[in-house]
Amino acid sequence: MFSSPFREKEADEIKLGIVKPQAFQLFLNFANNAISVTDENIEEAMSVVDYLQVPKLETKCLEHLSQRSEWTLKEQFTLAENSHSGKLVRQVMNSINDSFVFNEVIPSDLDSLASNTKSIVLQKAFELLGHRKLSPPPMEYEETFEQRIDEILDQVEIQNHEGQVLADQCRLLKTHLIVEEFLSLKPNGIRLDEVNNAEMRELRNQRHLAHDALERNYFEAQIQVAKWKHLYTKIDDADPEGITFDKEIVCDILLWFPPIINRNKRNNVGALELAVGNLPIDEIYRNGVARIGNLQLVPNLMNASQWMRRIEVSSPRVQNRQRENVRIPDGIRQIPAEANFTILDNFIKNIRTKYYDGLAQAEQQNEN
Repeated sequence: MFSSPFREKEADEIKLGIVKPQAFQLFLNFANNAISVTDENIEEAMSVVDYLQVPKLETKCLEHLSQRSEWTLKEQFTLAENSHSGKLVRQVMNSINDSFVFNEVIPSDLDSLASNTKSIVLQKAFELLGHRKLSPPPMEYEETFEQRIDEILDQVEIQNHEGQVLADQCRLLKTHLIVEEFLSLKPNGIRLDEVNNAEMRELRNQRHLAHDALERNYFEAQIQVAKWKHLYTKIDDADPEGITFDKEIVCDILLWFPPIINRNKRNNVGALELAVGNLPIDEIYRNGVARIGNLQLVPNLMNASQWMRRIEVSSPRVQNRQRENVRIPDGIRQIPAEANFTILDNFIKNIRTKYYDGLAQAEQQNEN
């Protein structure tokens, strides 16, 4: 609205589209101190906060929900998610003191939540670990050990989720700069025309309105696929036979984006049909996406961060004989394959081997 020419000043009326008339009227009344926030108008008020970004109105809404509202925490959480209010999500989480209330408030399908909401919810779940029952019975020694493993794995999921978002942001920034560098080195006069059809304009608008980094990555990756496909076609039109090396570079970079799109996709956001079309690059892209879908995850130990290095140093030394002979219980939790935390995976395998091998030796001594 504010990044385009102000043609609205010449119009007889301005259509906002997303905000309902009664909601915008509520905003005007609030600005003139003619109305207060109530349970009856809180949804409309939060829709205005979401679209127009009105901090004072959001503060009033949060104060009402925390002090005077009869809305349940579950209803408040749903409102926070629908209005993309991270502040309200945190307020609801701060009101939850045990896992029983947590389970009533939070939906079972965490993947349906926005990225920021999911992070806050996972952190709250981690805080509540060990408080799942009001009067838990004394745990066996083995159960206590596995509970501590669970605490580690919960933190892994949080770290991996945030790490993936950050890594995708870095990759997308890099590819954005590569386009400019790629073109500046070409002496043949190839220039990348702006892709400005209706679908691309909608993607740019969606990226501008994105509520979190995960959504921004999702739309930015789609925008860059369209740009790189357009660049390939420009190169191909300029000299179909003479710039094979350049086209191979474009094809390699194009295949960086499908995993980012899939990783950041959510059911409630739109997508551009990037795998359709009859141009040569469209067929190349479709085949590349199919190959990526069949690839297996390969662990990578290179460039581990310092905290990963400390985990590696802490890993117990385990002989091959111990791994072969020790009996590890079936069905216990493992590092998710998509997390690809090889160092921590080895740490957990080794410490479990040490632990269960020690239990077996203790039982054998007791029998003797």
